Amino acid sequence: LISQMIWVLLRVCVLIHRVSILERHSVTTQNTIVSGVRSVVKNDTSGLILSAVKDAIMVIEEHLPESMHKESMVEYATLWSSAFRHANMGQHWDDAFNACLSNPIKSRRINNFRRLVISMVDAGHLGKLLDTVPISVVSGPAIPD
Repeated sequence: LISQMIWVLLRVCVLIHRVSILERHSVTTQNTIVSGVRSVVKNDTSGLILSAVKDAIMVIEEHLPESMHKESMVEYATLWSSAFRHANMGQHWDDAFNACLSNPIKSRRINNFRRLVISMVDAGHLGKLLDTVPISVVSGPAIPD
């Protein structure tokens, strides 16, 4: 049992490390000067990073007791925040909404939901927002305790 728990924790550490490496290298800077302005090119790696985050979350949920990862593992909440951030940046609205609701820290859920609404409106996806939110409100609380 102890060796299995050690394996799970090492696997989680490797997956979290993979996410942090992908996040660090997701934005590259070109040193090209055009009209006196340095150009910054943002690679659209949000889907790749989101997939890596989901892998880490899946391993945590499958192999660790719920009481452990939801109540005493701050990395779990941080992974959900990361999932939200990258889903939101990549306009993966369903994944972003799911990440809002799944974060175990209520203040993060509320803050991320506000950011999601603003992002969807700014991106011109008000219709998708209206399609997503009422279903959640009717089927249960949008921001569970």
